[in-house]
Amino acid sequence: NQELLRTAEGWAALTQFLGSCRASLRVIALDRTGATPEALRAVTAVGPFRALEEVDVSWNQELLRTAEGGAALAQLLGGCQESLQSIQLQDTGAMPQALRAM
Repeated sequence: NQELLRTAEGWAALTQFLGSCRASLRVIALDRTGATPEALRAVTAVGPFRALEEVDVSWNQELLRTAEGGAALAQLLGGCQESLQSIQLQDTGAMPQALRAM
């Protein structure tokens, strides 16, 4: 799955699936998928994910190198503020501008 979210085709397949279970989805594990800010925006577009408890975007080394990546993650998290318990950000290349955008 390391390349799944690097292409529009991958985003489309994932978002189609997520759209069918967004009301009950508790975990989104996008670790090691090549997630990009564009991919996170595509996932967010099928939300909100109000029951989401855990988000894992670890091991997507370029995801949080820019403010764009931080803003995209913030959009995804914005729909689940009441239920969110855990965010995994290991090895995402987190830079200050991305964290400020969150």
